[in-house]
Amino acid sequence: MTGATQKREHAGHSHHHHHHDNTFLLSKNKNDAGVRITKIGLYVNLGMAVSKGFGGYVFNSQALIADAIHSLTDLVSDIMTLATVGWSLKPPTDRFPSGYGKVESLGSLGVSGILLAGGFFMGWTALLALCKQFFPEAAEIAEHWGLIPHHHHHGIEDMGPNINAIWLAAGSIVIKEWLYRATLKIAKERKSTVLASNAYHHRVDSLTAFVALLLIAGSNVLNNAKWLDPVGGLVISLMVVQAGWGNTKQALLELADVGVDQEMKDNVRKAAMSAVEGITTTSEPVNVRAIQGVKAGQNYLMDVEIGVSGAWTVEQTRHVENLIRERIGANVRGVKKVRVRFVANSAEAPDFLDEFIPGDPTATPNPASEGQHDHDHDHNHDHKHETTDTDARRRNCHRRLADMLLQKIIAVLTMSRHEFIRCPIISRKRTGAAAGTAGKIACDVACPSMWVLRQCIIVGSDLKLIHEAKVDFDADLSKYGIEKGVLTNPDEGEVFAPVALWLEAIDLVLQRLKEQGADFSKVQGISGAGMQHGTVFWSKDAETLLGSLDAGKTLLEQLESGAKGERKGAFSHPFSPNWQDASTQKQCDAFDATLQEPRNLALATGSSAHHRFSGPQILRFHDKYPEAYKATARISLVSSFLASIFLGKVAPIDISDVTGANLWDIKNGRWHEDLLALAAGGSEGVEDLRKKLGNVPEDGGSSFGTVSPYFSKRYGFPSSAQVIAFTGDNPSTILALPLRASDAIVSLGTSTTFLMSTPQYRPDPAYHFMNHPTTAGLYMFMLCYKNGGLAREHIRDAINKASGTSSDKSWDKFNETALTTPALGQAQPSDPMRLGLFFPRPEIVPNVKAGTWRFLSKDNQLSPIAPEAAQAKTEDKSWPVPQADARAILESQFLSLRLRSQSLVSPQGSLPAQPRRIYMVGGGAVNPAIAELAGQVLGGSDGVYKLEIGGNACALGAAYKAAWGVQRSSPQEKFEDFLEARWNEEGFVKKICEGYRKGVFEQYGDALKAFDEVEKVALREKGEEEGYEVWITRNSDPTVIWIWDEQPGCEFCKRDFGLA
Repeated sequence: MTGATQKREHAGHSHHHHHHDNTFLLSKNKNDAGVRITKIGLYVNLGMAVSKGFGGYVFNSQALIADAIHSLTDLVSDIMTLATVGWSLKPPTDRFPSGYGKVESLGSLGVSGILLAGGFFMGWTALLALCKQFFPEAAEIAEHWGLIPHHHHHGIEDMGPNINAIWLAAGSIVIKEWLYRATLKIAKERKSTVLASNAYHHRVDSLTAFVALLLIAGSNVLNNAKWLDPVGGLVISLMVVQAGWGNTKQALLELADVGVDQEMKDNVRKAAMSAVEGITTTSEPVNVRAIQGVKAGQNYLMDVEIGVSGAWTVEQTRHVENLIRERIGANVRGVKKVRVRFVANSAEAPDFLDEFIPGDPTATPNPASEGQHDHDHDHNHDHKHETTDTDARRRNCHRRLADMLLQKIIAVLTMSRHEFIRCPIISRKRTGAAAGTAGKIACDVACPSMWVLRQCIIVGSDLKLIHEAKVDFDADLSKYGIEKGVLTNPDEGEVFAPVALWLEAIDLVLQRLKEQGADFSKVQGISGAGMQHGTVFWSKDAETLLGSLDAGKTLLEQLESGAKGERKGAFSHPFSPNWQDASTQKQCDAFDATLQEPRNLALATGSSAHHRFSGPQILRFHDKYPEAYKATARISLVSSFLASIFLGKVAPIDISDVTGANLWDIKNGRWHEDLLALAAGGSEGVEDLRKKLGNVPEDGGSSFGTVSPYFSKRYGFPSSAQVIAFTGDNPSTILALPLRASDAIVSLGTSTTFLMSTPQYRPDPAYHFMNHPTTAGLYMFMLCYKNGGLAREHIRDAINKASGTSSDKSWDKFNETALTTPALGQAQPSDPMRLGLFFPRPEIVPNVKAGTWRFLSKDNQLSPIAPEAAQAKTEDKSWPVPQADARAILESQFLSLRLRSQSLVSPQGSLPAQPRRIYMVGGGAVNPAIAELAGQVLGGSDGVYKLEIGGNACALGAAYKAAWGVQRSSPQEKFEDFLEARWNEEGFVKKICEGYRKGVFEQYGDALKAFDEVEKVALREKGEEEGYEVWITRNSDPTVIWIWDEQPGCEFCKRDFGLA
């Protein structure tokens, strides 16, 4: 196996070290390469020192004598090398916890110092010889005064070097060059600086011998050239000094703990990344943030900083630490110690200097006693406590701290997929000493919750209503020509909303709260939620306009100033696509194709491509409005758009909301390069789109900064109020309840959404997996259907019309009909089952165009009943339309949820697999017929519940998120722990009906197979693969449907897709 390569510098020469295992140079194994080459060098140096010295004297060569002296330094180097390397490789001890590697550095310093001293000595000797030749009188005076040593002349100096000395020089060149190459090869393998220094001794010796050869030859060829010999000695001495200084410097730097070079850092980083890349137990990625290290002889001592979720346990960090240490030790040659430190992913840029304890120039020689220490809190008070506090006293301290924290207010502004603005504010009544002011509320948690929004409510810590304000888009802002809060372009399937509408709604709802007496001055934190997937396109002037808002003017006046046909305000495009948009089929096909198939896209991003997802929407915007795309400086999701308004600058996208874009690589925690290139129109646009989208903080509870001065001056928010990360409406909804294992949320609004929290990342094209909005290690499982409340309303209206009900908006007749109709329309077990699909708009799950299907199922046979468009009364008694549709649409919607979620639930005691609890939220949660059918079809061993506090779980979840962001004791405090400590079961939720009904639950279970066949028929007739002869199959996973353009009969299909 070829080792990694590290480039090092020695005395101006560059070479590479290959990673292999260390070997003791003093090993008793005579075949050890390091020992053998060092001993060979030692014997050669001994022989050459004697022969060169004798030859230099006999042949009268100053250069050869200098070379002999150099060989002596090599001899000493060999001895010192053998003396230090073995010691340096001893294992660590208590006294030397980092090992003895520095001993080798000391040895290298000694060897290099000898080489340096030898060079100076040779140079000095050569200078004296030159002085005697050119300035004999001065030399005699200096000798007389003892400034230079007195030499006895033997009568041969004036003869010049003998030509026979050249043979000694030539032999030295050959031998020394071979020793250099052999020693350096082993030095690279051992990563040994002392061996490298020794190798360079051989190389310098070879070079000095070469110079000596030239000078001896020149002295004998040229007349009166005996001065060339000492000149040669001087040149050789300079070369020796240069090599000696280079190695001395390297040894000194190692002793001073200079950092390792970049290539070693890269090798360690690569090994560490390979160790953590397979960790998938957390929604936040495990990042290798920084590498540093020092060299001690042949040993490298490395520090690795790993970014993880702040919620990690000691056991998790210890496990990852061992993985990293083992992988680095196995893959990176020379690393003997790895220290791993863990920090939260949200921490500032890595800087190992923060580990040093700075000196305190004001410290006194009499510090406080160890039993006491001071704490300086934001509440401007000091207190002392003894380190021997009992657990009870510590808990009392924690309670006092919690009481102080509860005096703060958290504001949450959320934007949801409904048509209004909702704002809960949570407060806490004083007790005890403040009992006399029971009527006065001290607000602790405020949540102006805005979305495409509904209402703004203010409640206390007991969640009782204090204030409420709302903006009904259709009623209050009808001037925009909207219906249900949106505009449509049916020809292209576009559904969108004017951004100006939202700007005006923000000022309007806050003004209404202010008029009611809401005290914004106590707000300490602002967070919220926004409709998922929608995008807002900021202009290049946006940051300037957001940062200079005038409190005397409205948001609309300052941010959306472009007249028709021009763009002058904060937005490069005046509209934002709505979640109901269906105009991006071409772009969705491209997203699926980029990673070969929908399953691969789902594995990478948590979802296959969907019309409403931000990635396909951005690609369509790029293609349809190229000039507007170029003029776009930043792109926000609706949640980060709302956060930006309150922050006064463009805010980052939330870690959970970003996973609804088909652009975020969930496993690796970064933008997906291939998908960015697709959305940007090519690889050349990737960096530009990356800048438009910005960085994504990994901590869902982090603060983006303080509230914009606009809101402080206009509405009275304190300038210190923190803006906590805003998330999507669905992620926010899952925060409204302390979900346990197998608990599920069914959100019944314009759409129908099914949510579960799970530690397992099991993505599939049939549903969505997203990062949990607060908790690393958890994911949010989501099913989303376009045809939710609107589809139910169509049937309600038809039933009211057929029955002559005076109010077409009443649900009474619908509910009565649904509850009096037997399950699946089976008055007797032998009757056929009624199964239908009701999609007045194109559906997501399954992916079909608008349509209605009704079937009778008996003996595994489907019989179509009633024309597709039928909504009026029919004479067919087996399926009276529209009366039978009331129960059929509810059963259809809940059967689809059960079909796709059954692999994620587990048996509850002796009961079959089903959710533990079903929590109903949204407008449909108050309908008793819908709740009853949810329990019958989906089960729920503990029953079906709805929130008692607030009508909008999305807003409530945002309020909890804001409270957690401001009040959590540390980034490591989990959201679930924070919420559980404040959760009041009786006051928060209410059981509205039973869930599991023996017999009925099993009856619906028996209908799943037939319902699956109904969906297949719909896919054949109106699936998005229309135009092909399609074959529809399921594998062992009942949540997956495969669509083929030919019969899947090949062995490849059977093997890879599990098809019979």
